[in-house]
Amino acid sequence: MTRDVRRLLGLVVVVAVGVTALIVFWPRGKDEQEKQREPVAGLTGRSEPRPVVPEARDPEASPPPGVSTKPVSTAPSAISRTQALAAFEAGMRLYAIEEPSDAQVLQARAELARAYASRKLDANRADEARKALAHLADLTIFSVGRVYKGDPYVLQYIVKPGDRLDGKDGVIRRNNLRIPSQLVALINNIERAEQIRAGQRLKMVRGPFRAVVDKSDFAMDLFLHDVFVRRLRVCIGAPETPTPEGYFRVTLGGKLTHAPYTPPVSSGKPQRSILPGEEDYPLDAQGHWISLTGIKEMGTDISKEEGYGIHGTNDPASIGKAASLGCVRLSDRDIRLVFATLYEKWSTVEIRE
Repeated sequence: MTRDVRRLLGLVVVVAVGVTALIVFWPRGKDEQEKQREPVAGLTGRSEPRPVVPEARDPEASPPPGVSTKPVSTAPSAISRTQALAAFEAGMRLYAIEEPSDAQVLQARAELARAYASRKLDANRADEARKALAHLADLTIFSVGRVYKGDPYVLQYIVKPGDRLDGKDGVIRRNNLRIPSQLVALINNIERAEQIRAGQRLKMVRGPFRAVVDKSDFAMDLFLHDVFVRRLRVCIGAPETPTPEGYFRVTLGGKLTHAPYTPPVSSGKPQRSILPGEEDYPLDAQGHWISLTGIKEMGTDISKEEGYGIHGTNDPASIGKAASLGCVRLSDRDIRLVFATLYEKWSTVEIRE
């Protein structure tokens, strides 16, 4: 090889190394730098891998990939009584710790929720589990602003310019949270959901919630997924106008305030709308109404036109009795909570004997 050829090859190597260095170390544009530094909204202040945010979609459209629309069955979970008792004991031990870590609080909730969902606890233990779980729900879910590290159901979201909670492009729909905006306002001490501002940190919950009404106990159990959060007293249908049993969805577009009331078809009463303020108006002062539609694939063929639902009442003395025309009544305080948690189409309600 001649000296000139060796010099030429050496020059080619030097140029190649220089070009490679420029590609690797050339400063990125401002947009790319911001993309690398920006934390994931709603999680922590750390820089983390950016999740894929599902495109906003109509709630009547198909769900995002991987999201099931199959109604939740509330049949007892498939664990033995021995396993249920072990979960109960483990949960109560963690719950009794005076200054628990975030992880211990969440583990106590998980163990007690598993035990309670089994429906294999005796009455006394079930009552203990309900009380502990309701308190844990107050700490982890309903507390204002407090987010426990590692909670799979709760996150923190940083409001961006132009954000709003409701609507097709709203934060709730965009992130598939499946909770009403009233709950966001409640747990962030906001008077109205429209009051959010850019840069604000909001505590958010990953729904949906669901409810189980036990007619024999005049009780409604409220769950976040499979985690019990509250037991509420209800009024159910009178013997001549019983509340139907089965599986229901919250009707799309069926949640109203100051709602006109039409008696269920089965009541035999005239099918006319009774407006708020009229003498026979049976709802609470704010007229909370949650329409229910039977889930056919689970054997409940009851349409929204039949007029069954969950609502407040102008007769608080009826709570704990069989006195309605078939609907489920709640006290003023409890209907506000249920209205703020059940989400149209996605929340289910099981009514059982």
